[in-house]
Amino acid sequence: MSRRAGGKLRVMDEGNGDDRNMEARGPAATAGPSVPEESYAQVARGQNYRIGLVAERPSAGPPAHSIEFLLRLFETWRKLEPGEMETAMAIARELIAHGYSVYFQDDGWVCCEKPIDGEDIRDETRFLVGLLKEQ
Repeated sequence: MSRRAGGKLRVMDEGNGDDRNMEARGPAATAGPSVPEESYAQVARGQNYRIGLVAERPSAGPPAHSIEFLLRLFETWRKLEPGEMETAMAIARELIAHGYSVYFQDDGWVCCEKPIDGEDIRDETRFLVGLLKEQ
């Protein structure tokens, strides 16, 4: 599970329940002390992925929504096979082509984000779950 707070991406490690703070990349990381108010709602979850809706209320202007997709592509405790790298790159290319920002983390997780209208959450969730089924 992830939540951003004060320019950090908070990720809960499913394996042992430990929380880790990870540097957020993008506008939230450089926003400084005037980070907008933000809320997170989990939309879908699987053993190796989480999909959530992020709603931000900036100090000026309308609320902004984005979809956050966290995906564990690699297990950190076992040998990496060449086919896994190819699969990871195929998934990353598909997500980027679909408008997502993709950030690989040191622990085998990938954080993907895309701005959306609140109405598009179902379509995006279907796309992401479908992408996982293709792999």
